[in-house]
Amino acid sequence: MLFSILSFCSLDLAAKQKIRELPASFFPHKVSRRLTLRRAQNPGLCAGFLAEREKAPLLLSFLGTAASFLCLLPSCFRKKKDRLFQTGSALLLGGALGNLLDRAKNGTVTDFLHFDLPGLRRLILNLADIFLLVGSLLLTVSHLGKRRPH
Repeated sequence: MLFSILSFCSLDLAAKQKIRELPASFFPHKVSRRLTLRRAQNPGLCAGFLAEREKAPLLLSFLGTAASFLCLLPSCFRKKKDRLFQTGSALLLGGALGNLLDRAKNGTVTDFLHFDLPGLRRLILNLADIFLLVGSLLLTVSHLGKRRPH
């Protein structure tokens, strides 16, 4: 489990580092009809929320990541293994840790994935954001699968 978390985190951080190393002239770079690479430094949380508050995004990232680890990590070591829960937890924790470490080191989070899809056109994401979303969805599906009718 810890290996998976660190793998997702490392993949995210390596991608962000590579994006930061590319020259500005590389951007925007069309990957496909619906995906463009753009480099953006987000000082805030999701969609720039709290960007004007200097320390708040880092503090909230730390608190959210710590709370996630405290809530999810113990459940991952139970005898009865739920692969959906474990995968969702690893994705969520790896993504949270990736964004936290990027923000702590650079003061911002590097975003670079721009999807030309309805509802997403204004957002630029990174791998950690996708890991957080998919991990949350897997945890929700895992939880709903365990619910028993009354």
